[in-house]
Amino acid sequence: TCPDQQQILERGMNASIGLGLACYAHERSIPMDGRCLWSGIARSRNPSLSGVELAREADELRTRAVGATMEWMDALSSSDLEVVQAIVAVPNKEPKNREEMIDELAKYMRGTTYAGKMGDLLFQAASAFLHQSLIIIELRNEGDYCLPVSPDSGLFNCHEEIAYPAILVRQGDHYEELGLPEESRKEAVTLVQDYKTNNRGVTLRIKGQRITPIATSTPMENNDNDSAGESQGDHQTQVLCALFVCLFVCSYN
Repeated sequence: TCPDQQQILERGMNASIGLGLACYAHERSIPMDGRCLWSGIARSRNPSLSGVELAREADELRTRAVGATMEWMDALSSSDLEVVQAIVAVPNKEPKNREEMIDELAKYMRGTTYAGKMGDLLFQAASAFLHQSLIIIELRNEGDYCLPVSPDSGLFNCHEEIAYPAILVRQGDHYEELGLPEESRKEAVTLVQDYKTNNRGVTLRIKGQRITPIATSTPMENNDNDSAGESQGDHQTQVLCALFVCLFVCSYN
């Protein structure tokens, strides 16, 4: 069944208020045409985009990011590839090998077909190779969850070029985008920085008519300071942590 886009926007707006962000809803929803992730990022950069122009820009961003992901995957070490295989694995099926995953990405890049489990990796790839942080508000029955994603995570280790994050609301496989006024960009950047510092997302629980953000430790959080020195500089550990957070969040969908 198709998600109720108006309901997604309303819940996303409530969640953004709980995060201290003064977002706004656009007049038009993001089209449900297989481009929603890329359309959301495109419109975060140019809110005036719609219709054919939005689809064209979304396709350009998708081609750029997915093409870079294919090159990145082709160069992965065997140990890092195993981590990627775990995140895109389909239950009760053999994990795809490197060539199969690259072929699946190539098919997705050429059209707007459903990305399947590969979509659980693509939002991190989008942030990395489009050089823009994302604040993804996951709508879940047990409590909405905010996951900031940045280009310089241990997974891809890219640099940031866009100075403010895109605000995306995700339910199942569909993304909507919330507008971020210029005066609220500082708070959004701070939210991403706090996540990078603390390695934790934010669970949003409804209290009466108000949504209260509650910091929730993820399995990647360190328990004490003496372990921090060992983990810094260890690329494989950083890859494991970044992908484990992705698996932790996407397992609720």
